[in-house]
Amino acid sequence: MNTSLHGHEIDFLWPEAGLVLEIDGAETHLTRRAFVANRRGDRELAAHGVTVLRATWLDLEDGASLLSQIAAQLALAAQR
Repeated sequence: MNTSLHGHEIDFLWPEAGLVLEIDGAETHLTRRAFVANRRGDRELAAHGVTVLRATWLDLEDGASLLSQIAAQLALAAQR
């Protein structure tokens, strides 16, 4: 949680899978500057082979769905 990867502060990291989960709250992430910075960061991480999943606080209310999506990404990474 809350670690640095390739110069970016990220919320959650599964390093063995090259997977990042970012939780985007409206208070911090709804400005134009944040929107652009998030997309730029996602592309930079992708250039390092890292997959970025973005979720909102509302997604956390349906945790089962989010966990299923994370599990699917982890399974894909394990096949590589």
